[in-house]
Amino acid sequence: MKIAIIGAGIAGFSAGQALAKKGHEVHVFEKSRGVGGRMATRYSDESAEHRFDHGIGFFSVQSEAFAKQVDHWSAKDLVKHWGEHAYRLGSEDQKIPFLETLSSSQRASKQWFTSTQGMNRLGKEMSRMVHVHPNAHVSGLTFYGGDAHEQKKKKPWLINFRDSNMVEADAVIVATPAPQAYGILNTCHDEVDTYKIIREIDVVKYLPTFTVMALVDSSKTVPWSTLLMDSPTLQLISNESVKHDYRVGGGEEEPIRFVLHSTHKAAEKAVNTINREIVWPQLQAQLLKEASYILGDWIQHPLWSQSHAWRYAECENPLKVPYLTNGRKEAPLAVVGDYFQGSSVEDAYLSGIACAENELFNS
Repeated sequence: MKIAIIGAGIAGFSAGQALAKKGHEVHVFEKSRGVGGRMATRYSDESAEHRFDHGIGFFSVQSEAFAKQVDHWSAKDLVKHWGEHAYRLGSEDQKIPFLETLSSSQRASKQWFTSTQGMNRLGKEMSRMVHVHPNAHVSGLTFYGGDAHEQKKKKPWLINFRDSNMVEADAVIVATPAPQAYGILNTCHDEVDTYKIIREIDVVKYLPTFTVMALVDSSKTVPWSTLLMDSPTLQLISNESVKHDYRVGGGEEEPIRFVLHSTHKAAEKAVNTINREIVWPQLQAQLLKEASYILGDWIQHPLWSQSHAWRYAECENPLKVPYLTNGRKEAPLAVVGDYFQGSSVEDAYLSGIACAENELFNS
């Protein structure tokens, strides 16, 4: 079976590698040039010397299925335990170890990890068993509804791209944020029974986040990897230079890398504005100023900086099922993602795995 997956995040890849192991031909189409979704890594220049995990910087593991995937990453030295050098800023600016802020049951049931070489490496590792097509912006789906004789000659699905290209597939899995999935499915709901899926995902809401990447000189380091806080503007500060294991070139004078994550409320204006050239620099300056109260005034004068707005950073009201399908064996269609049964990296992974086990994709 030729299966088309739209979206190269962890949900798409978990479904894709599971289906590829069963012998299916899996093609993953991603509108961006990189893979991983919010497990993203940005570089400060073309040399890729200075990396910033400007999306999700760490994740938790609770289920046996996801633990096996993390063990695979760990065996390749792509992840390490996270939390030992993570703190939460208390009401009197005292730094409380993050793990101590969790309940005893949370500490017992979850393990925490981060990347050693950039979060996008995890997505790249999962992509090895599938065919990945970057810069492939899907504009819609077409269900082939010709007569029975002609239909046998064609695959039931036609993937339409913004550049007017088209690809046939036996089955489709949409692994994008719910609003983007809605737009794709809405192009074919008149031809195929997808209205129920559209109606279900239409209620999903997201909270945005705005991140600032800052490169500063080597004398400005701090001994922690992550500092979480309760501020109206700033949600956390990630010290990428402590988190990652490598030091490019091995030199002691290598610049230090920080990523600032805004609160959801502070990010709302950035993701909805039509004046990005004005609003984004203003919010970046605001976040750097807020960080200066903790780090020092020097963070407001980085050697290099860049911002990014995540419109779909966190699902506010996840659906209670692991995935959705159209239930048609002759033309399987499914939707997966981090808005099914939770909003974490693990939830996204489990959504893809559960979908891959559905009999629609194994008949």
